Amino acid sequence: MGLIIGALTLGFLLGRVLDLSKPVQNLIGKISSFSVLLLLFTMGITIGANQDIISSLPSLGLQAVTIALGTVVLSVLAVWATVKLIQGKGEGHD
Repeated sequence: MGLIIGALTLGFLLGRVLDLSKPVQNLIGKISSFSVLLLLFTMGITIGANQDIISSLPSLGLQAVTIALGTVVLSVLAVWATVKLIQGKGEGHD
């Protein structure tokens, strides 16, 4: 966990210190999106290959599926609202 927090902190500090051009920022955004998709894909492979998880799927029940879907939906809505809020604040300063 310390490695994850350290990497995030280092990236944040570099982002604050370095003067990154828009093309570099866009490239970093694309790399980040690709990395998240790759992570989700590999997690799916790992879960799909684990027979213990697959065999216990029927016993997880509707509650687990509801919690998982609710988490995804609320996370997407929170990100969407945050982006809209940030974009709204930026429009008034032109």
